[in-house]
Amino acid sequence: MKKVARNIILLVTALILALSLAACSGCNVVSVNPGGNGTGGGTIVDPSGVSKNLGKTYDVESVTFHKSTDGAALSLEDAIDKVFESVVVVKTDLSGGTGWGSGILLDMDVVYQDASVNRNDFAYILTCHHVIEDGLKVTVYLPKYDELLGTYEYETYAFSGTLVGGDKLSDVAVLRIDLTNNSYGLSESELVKAQINDGDLTVGQDVFAVGNPTGYLPGTVTKGIVSYINREGSVEDIGTMTLIQVDAAINHGNSGGGLFNLAGELIGVVNSGADDYQGLNFAIPIFGANGAEAVAESLVMTSSDDNYGYMQGRWKFGATFSVASDRYGSYVQISAITEGGTLAKAGAKNGDILVSLSGEKNGKSYQLDNITSLSEFSEFYDGLQRVFTAGDTLTMVVQRNLSSVTLKLTLEQYIYNSL
Repeated sequence: MKKVARNIILLVTALILALSLAACSGCNVVSVNPGGNGTGGGTIVDPSGVSKNLGKTYDVESVTFHKSTDGAALSLEDAIDKVFESVVVVKTDLSGGTGWGSGILLDMDVVYQDASVNRNDFAYILTCHHVIEDGLKVTVYLPKYDELLGTYEYETYAFSGTLVGGDKLSDVAVLRIDLTNNSYGLSESELVKAQINDGDLTVGQDVFAVGNPTGYLPGTVTKGIVSYINREGSVEDIGTMTLIQVDAAINHGNSGGGLFNLAGELIGVVNSGADDYQGLNFAIPIFGANGAEAVAESLVMTSSDDNYGYMQGRWKFGATFSVASDRYGSYVQISAITEGGTLAKAGAKNGDILVSLSGEKNGKSYQLDNITSLSEFSEFYDGLQRVFTAGDTLTMVVQRNLSSVTLKLTLEQYIYNSL
């Protein structure tokens, strides 16, 4: 970033989506909203993820993240200077319009099994899953500095984004852009890429966010402090997440942008905020067993010629559930089953009515009886996904033709949108 006043030349179109705030029901649980596209909903409990048209990936041999080794605090101006050009604009073409978000160029090396694929031909972008969810096409805009005007603009350096992988539960996705013979003459080594912090984070610490709020204000920087670490929140269309709470201003379009410390290290991926409250904003931690780094590594490592990358251990029932009713009341039924999925292999059938779902993990029992509400079932299902992993077992009791049938479910690894 050049140390001048930054008069941003704006992208000419944008879609601003207003998302409703769910009620806050507890002191330690905050309901928050995604800050990007926020698509989804309906009766489907097992969402399909994204379009299968977002490019082709390759079998991966290894992935290495370059982490910061210094950690010395800089002035705010110098820290912003260090990372500003690592944050990009992500445009997603949807069936019903256009969505805008942000992304972060990652300092990482990916080695492919096919030795003819040159890792230096590509750059990798970390973003939020909800930014690219349901996307038909993704375009990544890199910042370009105009020496004559003393400004940054985000229209010239436009690249088609290839989806490497995504994970809805963690709200993380990885994109790749191909720099081979690009008309701008950009090389991978010229790009400013963010380095990851090792987990050193304290309440009250100064931080700043860089992103694309409202969808047409790219390169916006906001400053704040860490308000809370490991905040449990329920994010609309995603479910329960453990997040970094900050008071830096965050708006729709910031999703996927970077949260940095004053050493210029990436500490989080901005993903949500509370619309009706001031100073309640959130980011996905970059560090930790379930942090964005670990998820991104799994997404890249599991990407292949046949499928987008996925989070290892994730599972889905492979079914669509809907609410129906008769003179006896409402009930939740299986309305569609995916061949080869968990429920299909367990012998479930379309039209089965859910009676109960239960399981045990680490000495703790989980059970939902008298299933009549789709929202209640969906909330319970979301909780199970965060406790149980692929290979674990659950028991589902259904009613079929007035008879009770017990299904033993072995949870199948969810492969993210097989091509």
